[in-house]
Formats: sequence, structure tokens, C-alpha cells
Amino acid sequence: FIVFEDQPELHPLLGEFLLTKLRELPGASARVSEAIRQATDHQRWEKALDLVMRFDVRDLVESTFSAAYQPLVRSGRLGTLFRFARAVQQAPTAPPAVVDLVDAEIALHDGHFELAADLGERVRSTMTREHSLASRAGAIVGQSRFLLADYEAAEEAFTFARDSGQDDLDICEALHGLAVTKIFGEREG
Repeated sequence: FIVFEDQPELHPLLGEFLLTKLRELPGASARVSEAIRQATDHQRWEKALDLVMRFDVRDLVESTFSAAYQPLVRSGRLGTLFRFARAVQQAPTAPPAVVDLVDAEIALHDGHFELAADLGERVRSTMTREHSLASRAGAIVGQSRFLLADYEAAEEAFTFARDSGQDDLDICEALHGLAVTKIFGEREG
């Protein structure tokens, strides 16, 4: 019943059967929440996101999505974020702002810089500087504005990204954006 690929896992059909049976057990929601927490703690992002959607755990959508966002973007797994964002958008409740951040990320990668900047601004306006993804929203706006040759707006966005950075990678990305913007825009500093 164990499949050995990257890590040992239950055979997918057996896993599906057990997850179906879990819904019928008393205390299933507590078990699911604990499984999501464990998957997040062990950086099993796809598993955590899948469990959130499969069991419709609305109160964990934003926190799980926020925790998974940076590691998935930094490892180039935008497809995973995109699939989760689409599933969240199809739910009957309003999606969290983080979903728009995925759309901004994809617009930036697809070369739709104006759309990326607009979506990034919308997300940034709903987040406090302390939000774990505020810096990423600022960086997307900064990159988009830089590529549109709007150096003043790019500098402002990268400054926001730097000031709201949660880790060294956030801050380094923002500082790099600031430096490039100042050089290309022939701006002081």
C-alpha cells in the first residue's frame, strides 16, 4: 500500500478511500485541521492546499495560502498556486486578497505589466505592512512599473517592499529592484 517516489506515501487510491471515510468519522474537522497544520509545518504545500479545498476548511484558506505562497513562488511552482487560487475563486464565498496576488504574479510572468501592477496595488492596499505577503505585492508592483518605465512608481513600490520585507530574500529582492530602478531611471540615491 506504500508508494516509494520522493517520499513514501500511501497508494493514491487507498489515500482517496481513507479521506472519503474520514468525512464520516466524529471529530473529522479537528483531524483535518491537524493534518493541514502538520502538512504546513513539514512544508508539504500541495497536501495542505488540497486538504483545505477537499474538506472546505474556509477558516484556513488564507493562512495556508499565505504560508505556502512564498516557498511555491520561489521554487517556481506557480501552477500549484494557480490551481488553488482558481478553486478558491469558484467557492461561494469571497476569496481572500492573496488570490489576486497569484493573478498579479501570473500577469507579470506573462508580460501583462499594467494588469500585474493594478492587481498588485489592489492587494497591497488591503494588506498591512506586517502581512507576510505585503513585500511580495510591493515587489510585483515595482517590477511591473519598472518594466513600464515608470521609475518613480517602481521606486515607491520597491521601497514599500523593502520596508515590509519579512525575511532576507524579501529584502534582497526589494533592494535589487531599488538599485536597478535608480540606475535605469537615473535617480538619486
